[in-house]
Amino acid sequence: MLLAGAFIFSGVSKLFDFGGAVQEMTHNGLPLPTLMAVAVIGTQLGGSALLIWQRTSWIGAGLLAGFTAMATLIAHAPWNDAGPIPLPQSVILLQNAGLFGGLLLALAMGGGRRQIRILLGRLRSR
Repeated sequence: MLLAGAFIFSGVSKLFDFGGAVQEMTHNGLPLPTLMAVAVIGTQLGGSALLIWQRTSWIGAGLLAGFTAMATLIAHAPWNDAGPIPLPQSVILLQNAGLFGGLLLALAMGGGRRQIRILLGRLRSR
Protein backbone atom coordinates (compact mmCIF):
# COMPACT_ATOMS: atom_id res chain seq x y z
CA MET A 1 0.00 0.00 0.00
CA LEU A 2 2.85 2.40 0.79
CA LEU A 3 4.40 1.90 -2.65
CA ALA A 4 1.06 2.63 -4.30
CA GLY A 5 0.41 5.80 -2.29
CA ALA A 6 2.46 8.16 -4.44
CA PHE A 7 0.86 6.84 -7.63
CA ILE A 8 -2.67 7.05 -6.22
CA PHE A 9 -2.09 10.63 -5.07
CA SER A 10 -0.61 11.65 -8.41
CA GLY A 11 -3.29 9.89 -10.46
CA VAL A 12 -6.16 11.38 -8.45
CA SER A 13 -4.55 14.84 -8.60
CA LYS A 14 -4.25 14.59 -12.38
CA LEU A 15 -7.82 13.32 -12.63
CA PHE A 16 -9.20 16.34 -10.76
CA ASP A 17 -6.94 18.76 -12.65
CA PHE A 18 -7.04 17.16 -16.07
CA GLY A 19 -6.16 20.42 -17.82
CA GLY A 20 -3.00 20.63 -15.71
CA ALA A 21 -2.17 17.02 -16.56
CA VAL A 22 -2.47 17.79 -20.28
CA GLN A 23 -0.26 20.87 -19.81
CA GLU A 24 2.31 18.70 -18.02
CA MET A 25 2.38 16.28 -20.98
CA THR A 26 2.77 19.21 -23.38
CA HIS A 27 5.55 20.72 -21.25
CA ASN A 28 7.45 17.42 -21.39
CA GLY A 29 7.17 17.32 -25.17
CA LEU A 30 4.97 14.23 -25.37
CA PRO A 31 2.88 13.68 -28.51
CA LEU A 32 -0.92 13.59 -28.18
CA PRO A 33 -0.87 15.18 -24.71
CA THR A 34 -4.56 14.52 -23.97
CA LEU A 35 -4.21 10.83 -24.78
CA MET A 36 -0.95 10.66 -22.82
CA ALA A 37 -2.62 12.27 -19.78
CA VAL A 38 -5.37 9.63 -19.92
CA ALA A 39 -2.74 6.88 -20.24
CA VAL A 40 -0.72 8.23 -17.30
CA ILE A 41 -3.79 8.48 -15.06
CA GLY A 42 -4.89 4.98 -16.07
CA THR A 43 -1.41 3.58 -15.45
CA GLN A 44 -1.06 5.24 -12.07
CA LEU A 45 -4.49 4.29 -10.75
CA GLY A 46 -4.80 0.92 -12.49
CA GLY A 47 -1.25 -0.09 -11.61
CA SER A 48 -1.87 0.90 -7.99
CA ALA A 49 -5.03 -1.21 -7.83
CA LEU A 50 -3.15 -4.17 -9.28
CA LEU A 51 -0.28 -3.65 -6.84
CA ILE A 52 -2.58 -3.56 -3.81
CA TRP A 53 -4.51 -6.70 -4.75
CA GLN A 54 -2.52 -9.76 -3.67
CA ARG A 55 -3.08 -11.91 -6.74
CA THR A 56 -2.00 -9.23 -9.19
CA SER A 57 0.58 -7.36 -7.11
CA TRP A 58 3.44 -8.52 -9.32
CA ILE A 59 1.69 -7.16 -12.43
CA GLY A 60 1.08 -3.80 -10.77
CA ALA A 61 4.66 -3.67 -9.50
CA GLY A 62 6.05 -4.34 -12.97
CA LEU A 63 3.72 -1.82 -14.60
CA LEU A 64 4.53 0.92 -12.09
CA ALA A 65 8.27 0.16 -12.19
CA GLY A 66 8.28 0.61 -15.97
CA PHE A 67 6.19 3.77 -15.64
CA THR A 68 8.54 5.16 -12.97
CA ALA A 69 11.61 4.53 -15.12
CA MET A 70 10.03 6.22 -18.15
CA ALA A 71 8.62 9.16 -16.18
CA THR A 72 11.97 9.74 -14.51
CA LEU A 73 13.85 9.79 -17.81
CA ILE A 74 11.27 12.00 -19.54
CA ALA A 75 10.19 14.44 -16.84
CA HIS A 76 12.75 14.35 -14.03
CA ALA A 77 16.14 13.98 -15.66
CA PRO A 78 18.56 16.41 -13.97
CA TRP A 79 20.58 16.74 -17.19
CA ASN A 80 17.51 18.40 -18.76
CA ASP A 81 17.18 20.96 -15.96
CA ALA A 82 17.96 24.46 -17.22
CA GLY A 83 18.97 25.82 -13.82
CA PRO A 84 22.59 26.33 -12.78
CA ILE A 85 22.24 23.60 -10.13
CA PRO A 86 19.88 20.75 -11.08
CA LEU A 87 19.14 19.95 -7.43
CA PRO A 88 15.31 19.60 -7.54
CA GLN A 89 15.36 17.13 -10.43
CA SER A 90 18.33 15.30 -8.91
CA VAL A 91 16.38 14.78 -5.67
CA ILE A 92 13.34 13.52 -7.59
CA LEU A 93 15.57 11.20 -9.63
CA LEU A 94 17.02 9.68 -6.45
CA GLN A 95 13.58 9.35 -4.85
CA ASN A 96 12.27 7.63 -7.96
CA ALA A 97 15.29 5.32 -7.98
CA GLY A 98 14.36 4.20 -4.46
CA LEU A 99 10.72 3.77 -5.45
CA PHE A 100 11.83 1.81 -8.52
CA GLY A 101 13.90 -0.50 -6.31
CA GLY A 102 10.96 -1.09 -4.00
CA LEU A 103 8.72 -1.89 -6.95
CA LEU A 104 11.28 -4.34 -8.33
CA LEU A 105 11.38 -6.02 -4.92
CA ALA A 106 7.57 -6.21 -4.90
CA LEU A 107 7.69 -7.65 -8.42
CA ALA A 108 10.21 -10.30 -7.37
CA MET A 109 8.41 -11.22 -4.15
CA GLY A 110 4.87 -11.24 -5.53
CA GLY A 111 3.47 -9.27 -2.57
CA GLY A 112 0.60 -10.21 -0.32
CA ARG A 113 0.47 -11.53 3.24
CA ARG A 114 1.63 -14.99 2.23
CA GLN A 115 4.76 -13.61 0.61
CA ILE A 116 5.50 -11.41 3.63
CA ARG A 117 5.20 -14.43 5.94
CA ILE A 118 7.60 -16.36 3.71
CA LEU A 119 10.09 -13.47 3.72
CA LEU A 120 9.90 -13.08 7.51
CA GLY A 121 10.35 -16.83 7.93
CA ARG A 122 13.48 -16.72 5.80
CA LEU A 123 14.85 -13.79 7.78
CA ARG A 124 14.18 -15.56 11.10
CA SER A 125 15.91 -18.74 9.95
CA ARG A 126 19.21 -16.91 9.32
